[in-house]
Amino acid sequence: MRVAIYDTGPVPTDGDRRFCDLNGRDWLGVAALATVSVVLSVLATLAFGGREWQFLGPAVAIPLMVSIPASVVLFRQRRMMADMNRQMLDLLQYDQLTGLLSRRFFLAAAEVEAERGGVLLLIDADRFKGINDRYGHPAGDTVLATLAKRFRHVAGDGVYIGRLGGEEFAAFAPGRAVADGIALGEAIRIAVRAERIRNDDIEIDCSVSLGLAVLAPGGPLSDAIRAADDALYRAKALGRDRLCMAQTGMAPALQ
Repeated sequence: MRVAIYDTGPVPTDGDRRFCDLNGRDWLGVAALATVSVVLSVLATLAFGGREWQFLGPAVAIPLMVSIPASVVLFRQRRMMADMNRQMLDLLQYDQLTGLLSRRFFLAAAEVEAERGGVLLLIDADRFKGINDRYGHPAGDTVLATLAKRFRHVAGDGVYIGRLGGEEFAAFAPGRAVADGIALGEAIRIAVRAERIRNDDIEIDCSVSLGLAVLAPGGPLSDAIRAADDALYRAKALGRDRLCMAQTGMAPALQ
């Protein structure tokens, strides 16, 4: 199980790759195809009576001249297709601005891990519309990307973190108890408040509100989402910059 984002970079284009930009495994494939081509050519030449060196020479040289460039092109195209497929998967799996799991993949991962139970946090950037209106959307994008980095840093391994849309995020820690959820939520809240977010020559204050729900092993994820959403609404109604728990009220805040 992993949370950390990786950057695959842009898909290599024809101009980015050299003609022979193959790895060791690809070169083994090229060598195998060339060997097969030569063996078949020599066998065919011998079968039709061409046993003199002037016949065997071309029987070796011609397949090599044809099969090696053709094999290089074949394996190169195969690698390019694999790169494109990986990039397309990343576009679906990860939010491109923050690098967090996309809504679809976060929910899919949480559904799979729901069998183990755990704690679910819904996280909302406070007054984010005001940040966009005052500083502009590029600054808002910087805020969201910075928040995502702080979430990942605090959560560490074993916690799924996703961007549900806009300024809404979620974290799911499978197999964790309520105390772990409170500690994680407060650590996220404090990490956000600890330092202003810099965008060019301006510094932006930001805070988050969080709603926490506990998911029993095998319980419906949809119920936990609704409960965490209610807790998040209560946290915002109570003044924001705080963590509230589903049903049991507000968790103790750490200063």
